[in-house]
Amino acid sequence: MMEVKTILPKVKAAMRIKASTLYDSELEMYIKAVLDDLDRLSISLEDVDKVAHLCILKTKGYFGNSDPGPKDIWQRMYHDTLRLTYMDGRRYKSDAV
Repeated sequence: MMEVKTILPKVKAAMRIKASTLYDSELEMYIKAVLDDLDRLSISLEDVDKVAHLCILKTKGYFGNSDPGPKDIWQRMYHDTLRLTYMDGRRYKSDAV
């Protein structure tokens, strides 16, 4: 399974958090939630950038106290991307059989 510490710098950069560690525990919680979603769906991704992309979408959908409109869009993008990732994995597995 992918390490949270591998993905955290990419998520922090996307959230425009530079040197501060103030929000690390909250960001790590969102990263762990994505890794749990992937595990629950039996999706095995070795590509750190693809996992980081999912983590960024999830984080942008939940982090901070901004307008709920854009947050809803980010959340839908996360769920749509997760669904497509799941479907891609199923397609690749069935092609190999």
